[in-house]
Amino acid sequence: MRSEEQLIKPVNSRRTNYKNVAFTAWLTLSYYMKRRKQSAFTERIELFFVLLVVLSIVLECNARNLGVATGNLFRLIVEGRRKTFYKQLYSMTVFMTMSSLYISAKSYCTGCLARLLRSMLTEALNDKYFGAGAFYRLNQVVDNPDQRITADVNEFCASLITTIEKFVLSPVLVVIYSRDAYKTNGLLAIILIYVFFGVGVILQRLVMPKLVKLTAHLDNLEGDFRFSHAAVRNESEPIFLSRTGARFRKDVESSFSKIYDHLPLVLSLQFMMNCIGNFFAFVGGVLNYAILYYTADFSLYTPAEISEFINHGSFTTLYLISKLSDFVQIGNHVTAMTAHASRIAEFCRLAEERDYIRQWETAQDREIRAPTILFSGLDIVSPDEQCHIEDFDLRIEQGNHVYITGPNGSGKTSLVRILMRLWRPTRGRVAVLGNAKISCAPQEPIVYSGTLLEQLGLENDYGINDEACRILMAVNLASLPFRTGGMSKSWPRARWMEMLSPGEMQRLVLARVLLESPHFAILDEATSAVDMPTEKIIYEEFWKRGITTVTIGHRMEPALMEQIAILVTLDGNGGHVIRRKGEELVFGHTGRRSTPGITSTRLD
Repeated sequence: MRSEEQLIKPVNSRRTNYKNVAFTAWLTLSYYMKRRKQSAFTERIELFFVLLVVLSIVLECNARNLGVATGNLFRLIVEGRRKTFYKQLYSMTVFMTMSSLYISAKSYCTGCLARLLRSMLTEALNDKYFGAGAFYRLNQVVDNPDQRITADVNEFCASLITTIEKFVLSPVLVVIYSRDAYKTNGLLAIILIYVFFGVGVILQRLVMPKLVKLTAHLDNLEGDFRFSHAAVRNESEPIFLSRTGARFRKDVESSFSKIYDHLPLVLSLQFMMNCIGNFFAFVGGVLNYAILYYTADFSLYTPAEISEFINHGSFTTLYLISKLSDFVQIGNHVTAMTAHASRIAEFCRLAEERDYIRQWETAQDREIRAPTILFSGLDIVSPDEQCHIEDFDLRIEQGNHVYITGPNGSGKTSLVRILMRLWRPTRGRVAVLGNAKISCAPQEPIVYSGTLLEQLGLENDYGINDEACRILMAVNLASLPFRTGGMSKSWPRARWMEMLSPGEMQRLVLARVLLESPHFAILDEATSAVDMPTEKIIYEEFWKRGITTVTIGHRMEPALMEQIAILVTLDGNGGHVIRRKGEELVFGHTGRRSTPGITSTRLD
């Protein structure tokens, strides 16, 4: 997690920020092009984009007609032409009604377009996030990856649509209304409007960059605050049972206090921005009438013509200022997008980094046809630079069940992380040979939203799956389908966690592994909450199905230990001892911090 100073400090140059915007937009459109042929006509991005542009053009034409009609209305009021006034009023009512429909339709098209773009970009990020297990590493090196996939994607898509729309229309409208202002008020009016507007833009530009940085940091703090509350929600029961609610409250309040302390900086800059914007908005109205007064000779007009002229001139001047604001807002929208695009681009870059260990195979390895796991010359050093294991050599062949034990922090789970390619060894290699299939039951059992069949890794067939029933019976969960409303009754994840005890969740995960029928099952304290008689039944089911177990734990029933072919004992100081069943010879390594001397004990 980066520090506050790093988060506030701009890491990328402006060119890099624009590249990030272009990359994120290209990623979105590239995923759309892949799915375009399969999507329905009403799911086409180009359809909604064309509709959005057409509706925007129609709205501008309608606004222009309303401006002219309002001027005519003022003239008719002064002249007292009642019948013509009612006709003009009727036409204006029609124009306004149509404008309200156009605005609603434009908002609907914008929402549909944002929905499609968000769908494409979310799918792209999900592919990178869940591909090759990148979510594990990203959660270690990136702040709030969930916020990048949710809030950042949503804000980026909304800003992208607004930017494209204004980029297409605003320059054209600025030219059109500049021409109208020149015809109505002359060259001096154009010069005054552009100078007035330019001063406002310069003042805003002095404040905007700092505000964008502080707002981006505020988003990070909001993400940390949500994460603190999510931790309480996800671990509510153990927090309650362990009476640690006060400590978690302290974490939540600490997260919020950072937001509370940071908000005055954001609010002060927003105050400055609002002062500048409101000043120029109100003074713009005064400038409008000043331009009319100094650029027109009202002695040449009748009172009715003066009313019409003032209304037309005001409309043209104010609308020109409005369109100039829209044109400049393109830069502001792009600036706002860069914060979201930079976070998304960093997410993609880190997700594509392959930090997992590669499998190096020698010519001798390629000759092995039987499923085999090979550790060779392995050194494992933890992130805090404490050496877990040194010079670890072990060959596991199918049928040779392994039990790995040792004190807490000795590196037992580190071996699993290396084998499953989550960590990279400091030295040595790990090879999975003979097309071996490996499944793992981690320390923390995982359940998710869905049906019981989906919990077991099976497709919903809305029927009775005989194999699933046999497996559930084998792990002593035969009553589970009756408690959960059948095999195909779907429940949210929170409900599953309420219905199942820790031991039942472990047994459900073990049932999932049994159904996968791997060559090797890595059981990392996977039966710690299971009673010993049930544990014995589960292991016998694994062995009966020909699945080789690699167990990590602190205790095992003696009757089960009789089936263990290899016993690995880690001493917690980098050393280890490997004993094979029926062999007097003990293989081991004394770590640099280990107590010298390895005693030989036969594993019978």
